[in-house]
Amino acid sequence: VDDFCDDAPLDTTPPGSGAFTGNGTWRATGPALTTMFTEASGFGFGAEALSIAGVTGDVLMELNDDGTGRLNYVRVTAFINDSPLQDLTIDGTGQFQFGVEGDVLTVSGNTFTVSASSSAFGDPMVITDRDIEGGAVGTSTYNIGFDGEQLVLTSADGARGAVFFPRTWTRES
Repeated sequence: VDDFCDDAPLDTTPPGSGAFTGNGTWRATGPALTTMFTEASGFGFGAEALSIAGVTGDVLMELNDDGTGRLNYVRVTAFINDSPLQDLTIDGTGQFQFGVEGDVLTVSGNTFTVSASSSAFGDPMVITDRDIEGGAVGTSTYNIGFDGEQLVLTSADGARGAVFFPRTWTRES
């Protein structure tokens, strides 16, 4: 990996300014959460995606006028078919900065604290941005569009690798 990365500091300031009609609170839809878990479970060399039976819980995303955002994972539970790990529950929050230029949403400065638990193991495992090499540096970009009251993110590209994030959101406020 070191051969492909340079040591120059990353600019974590997202581009874009001005009015953006997507500010507000958004809820990820059930199918978007199922797709997110399926894609994330299949990441890696030769990994096969798990069969996700469904996902319950809420993921809320707040996009504020000042270019800051917040994610809230509230008892998001993935139910997994044909696996020793039959369920995985995520709770927690994250903060980020964002900017929009044209139809591109750029997210940076991600900080988070989430807990992961399952009926297959004991105490929840707590993961923070400090547990990830490099912490909150790096950016993710998405093509962004609207379909009625839905916000649709496509063409995810992350400065630090694959991006596993809900792609379809429904406006809450």
